[in-house]
Amino acid sequence: MAALLRQSLTLPRLRAAYARVHDNNGQPGVDGIDVETYGQRLEADLPVLRLEVLGGRYRPLPLKRLWLPRPGKAPRPLAVPTVRDRVLLTAVALTLTPLLEAEFEECSYAYRQGRSVRMAVERIGLLQRQGYQWVVEADIEKFFDRIPHDKLLAELHAITRDDELIELVRVLLAAPVSEGDQLLPTILGIPQGSPLSPLLANLYLDHLDEAILDHGYALVRYADDFIILAKSRVRAEAAVELSAQVLRDLELRLNPLKTRVVNFETGFQFLGWNFVRSLAVPASRAVTEHNYTKVAVQSSATTIGPAPVWPANSEVADAFSEALSERPDWHPSEQSVEGTAAPELAPKVIAIPDEEMVERELTVAAAEDAFPPEDTPLDEDAPASLPPPSLQRTLYLVDPAVSLATENHHLLVRRGEETVLDLPAVNVDQVMIFGRNPVTTAALICCMRHDIPVSYLSRIGKFYGRTEPPTGETVLLLAAQFAAHASGELDLALAREIVHGKLANSALLLSRYARNRQGDDARRIRDAVDLLRNLARRTRGAPDLDVLRGLEGAGAAAYFGVWRIWLAPRWTFGNREPRGGADPINALLDLGYSLLRQSIAGLVQARGLNPWLGHLHRLKSGHMALASDLMEEFRPMVVDAEVLNTCLNGGLVPQDFVSREGVCTLRPEAARGYIRALETRFNSERQHPHSQELLDLRRIMDAQVRSLCTAYRQSDPAAYRACIFR
Repeated sequence: MAALLRQSLTLPRLRAAYARVHDNNGQPGVDGIDVETYGQRLEADLPVLRLEVLGGRYRPLPLKRLWLPRPGKAPRPLAVPTVRDRVLLTAVALTLTPLLEAEFEECSYAYRQGRSVRMAVERIGLLQRQGYQWVVEADIEKFFDRIPHDKLLAELHAITRDDELIELVRVLLAAPVSEGDQLLPTILGIPQGSPLSPLLANLYLDHLDEAILDHGYALVRYADDFIILAKSRVRAEAAVELSAQVLRDLELRLNPLKTRVVNFETGFQFLGWNFVRSLAVPASRAVTEHNYTKVAVQSSATTIGPAPVWPANSEVADAFSEALSERPDWHPSEQSVEGTAAPELAPKVIAIPDEEMVERELTVAAAEDAFPPEDTPLDEDAPASLPPPSLQRTLYLVDPAVSLATENHHLLVRRGEETVLDLPAVNVDQVMIFGRNPVTTAALICCMRHDIPVSYLSRIGKFYGRTEPPTGETVLLLAAQFAAHASGELDLALAREIVHGKLANSALLLSRYARNRQGDDARRIRDAVDLLRNLARRTRGAPDLDVLRGLEGAGAAAYFGVWRIWLAPRWTFGNREPRGGADPINALLDLGYSLLRQSIAGLVQARGLNPWLGHLHRLKSGHMALASDLMEEFRPMVVDAEVLNTCLNGGLVPQDFVSREGVCTLRPEAARGYIRALETRFNSERQHPHSQELLDLRRIMDAQVRSLCTAYRQSDPAAYRACIFR
């Protein structure tokens, strides 16, 4: 019997599944037994259920047909299993979720823990600001009803390799539907109402996600509703045919009545939100009467551009303007200043960093308005809620046109004569200045009086210095850092976590690039992924640093060993040779790692840590060991992903490199393009694996530095968890 099926059928897993079913408190199935009644006989029935499945005797009862009313639409058909069958389905879903989640793309937002409609809306805003102005609105016709079982199960088998589990899922999918006096056979589709269906739906459409992303489009998908974003109408129209072809391969088809090419200027609706220019408004809250409640407007307003643009002659615009004009001051946990966004909208901005040698090439910072993610629908009758302040509220200054001043114990960020942000000093814990922004002496004195350190960094993150209030906090933190290094147990525990994160993220990157491979190539990549995941598990028990470094080295050899599969025959890549630049790929990796290390070193120093004293990397003169430690878990998803993307998709070609005396380097113009691509990735938003916040990568790195500070202060390695992406 295969391992995954047995995992699903352990009594603890089945009990956990019942707890989930109990929390959902759904309706009884065709047998009329509700959740509470089944719970009374749970301990007696679970062993019986387990033996039925293991013995091949299990058969689900028919599904109960229910109809879910939808305003303005036809009712949605649901097919509800019995409580007993729901427990089994949930147990299988709990087992499969971690395995399948590792395969899913970032563009998918439905039915996934820590993701929401609001996060999808924020992603659309980010893409619009990056120049994606054309949109393909798409919908799959009767998606849940037409998924072919054989193809779905083949996809599931390719990942699980568990024949017995696949057979159980086949039996569950084939359960008939009881509707009135009829018993309808199930030949196609997955039931809406089954705990397993959301996971299977995302699995089946993962092929669509990959195909669209592989062709260079941006995609936001929520179940079977999705939009494809492009930078031109021609590209958008081509995306319609591409998605139609991919869906034909999946034996599905686009709904022609719900598929069209639009742009942000004319506007469109998606996921219950209206998008017009740089404004996003929940469609359910469209203003239809003058007595529309202001509090609902306040709690639902989202801008998706550097400044709000109100639609002309619109009651929505009037209501928004009125509500925002009366909105109380919001002092968020982290602020950044860029663009022309009104202070009430709390713009959060990402720096585009650069060294002095690159500074002339990278002069424009990207403005990004960030909003707290919401995992539940907004209550139209509830007051607007604000996010709790973080433990380290940071003001980031990245726009070279702004300055920092003070007045009445407030910190004022000004662009010329205009004040774009006004924050009480008591609401700020740290100021980070990326560039050469003017800071008045009075502002520095205000920061010192309120115990606010001010850090100065280059636009690439190189640390220049730090103005620190006379509190002695830094020396206490440094003492804790040195004590952690001296403590063999804490030192080793932190190093284990760092290597674990690097290996896990390396496996994730390989698995993403392996999906469209066939034959021996696919087998070799799967073997490398399995090895990396096994090595990641083994890091937990590594007895010393030498063994841990050996595990890391074995993982790196397997990881880069399969790069040749993707890169050949166009690119020459032998082995990873640190700082050797022997070939174009090594040259790109060297440059990317250098920029990543420098960025993290700046954040480490800005937080008051010593970048030279690490845990995994050995101490040696001229080497910032702690910065090298903290960059390990970010290498695969930042630098490595960009190298593969730019080389495989034509961003660079071998002719962009020159070789002199055995050292390969990029030509100047190609180097500038590569650096810009890296900066775009640095500035891209992702869901932080721990907090579930949507943050740019630079802030995620800073959050990891702050977690390490906590681990030092508390002498607790559990306070630092590697940033393992999904």
